[in-house]
Amino acid sequence: MPNTFALALEVLHRNRRWCFSILAIGTMARHLCRRRNTICSATDFAAIAPNLQPFGHVVTALTLHYHPLSSYCHKVLIAVDVLGIAIDKRLLDLADPAERAAYLALIPTGKMPLLVDQGRPVPETSIIIEYLQRHHASSGRTLIPHDPDAALDVRLWDRIFDLYVMTPMQECTADLLRPEGDRDGAKRAREGLSSAYAFIDRHLEGRTWVSGDAFSLADCAAAPALFYAVTYVPLRPQHVRLAAYFERLMEHPSVALTIDQARPYFKFYPGREGLSRRFFDPMDR
Repeated sequence: MPNTFALALEVLHRNRRWCFSILAIGTMARHLCRRRNTICSATDFAAIAPNLQPFGHVVTALTLHYHPLSSYCHKVLIAVDVLGIAIDKRLLDLADPAERAAYLALIPTGKMPLLVDQGRPVPETSIIIEYLQRHHASSGRTLIPHDPDAALDVRLWDRIFDLYVMTPMQECTADLLRPEGDRDGAKRAREGLSSAYAFIDRHLEGRTWVSGDAFSLADCAAAPALFYAVTYVPLRPQHVRLAAYFERLMEHPSVALTIDQARPYFKFYPGREGLSRRFFDPMDR
């Protein structure tokens, strides 16, 4: 099922104009729909996609379909910058029927982000990052250690942040997207975040980064998960180590760049009232 931010964008951007950095097949599909005065199905797109060429857009070997509000997209964008990779970023507008159908032809789950490498779709953030490190990273740049045991620990903490911080955070977002009368306050999700904070805080004793001595895949997962999670469940005074780690994450150049690029979109974030004023000023809307 599409992730929470994909659903949020469908609601929030329903009347938004599409931009030029969209899927090439979405552009062609829209052109075909206008000529035929009909709506193409996902099956139609799957059939014509191999023969499509973009209009006025030079395609690089690597394309990332994304949205700058998505926490999972942030995870990959941070990794792309750390690994020193040049990539063609395509902004997704899933509220557009043609573009949505085109995207579903590439990835039937509808989840974002999606990496496409010379026509080969590579889904799922952790897999995307490992794929990028293996095939495209600049010399000497890594996010997953070569040592098998160290790599296993990095992958463990990547999973912990995705499952126990990112997931309940997105449940909080999903609750805000429901009609007011149907909201339940995401009580269980908020409790889950509080529990995860305590667990992670204990683990961080004596550590700079969450796994090993260097910034890793696990920290790529931690940064966006915590950035959005604290808008719903703020850190408490007893979370001293986690609070210090949060600040280190926010100061990391690749994290700071990703957040800075997302600033124009924070006004669309359902949980924006919880954003720190250093990241979002409501008066700038």
